[in-house]
Amino acid sequence: MISVITCTICHIFANYVYEHTNLNMSKCIEQGKGQCESMGQFSGSCYPVIEQYGPSIYREIHYGLAPSTACQRLELC
Repeated sequence: MISVITCTICHIFANYVYEHTNLNMSKCIEQGKGQCESMGQFSGSCYPVIEQYGPSIYREIHYGLAPSTACQRLELC
């Protein structure tokens, strides 16, 4: 079962990728992990989501999907 936290993390990362389409996948994932630090008590949940799903989220956004659609398509929301 996917949690609200996982869905939120997906949206945050997908929006970051969407707003920074000029960055390569490695840089986006690195920056995404950096954003995890600002999530306080949820940072421990953030890192695994970015590591596991970051590449797929990145690809979905670069295939032209909207962030919310990408997260739904990957069944993270």
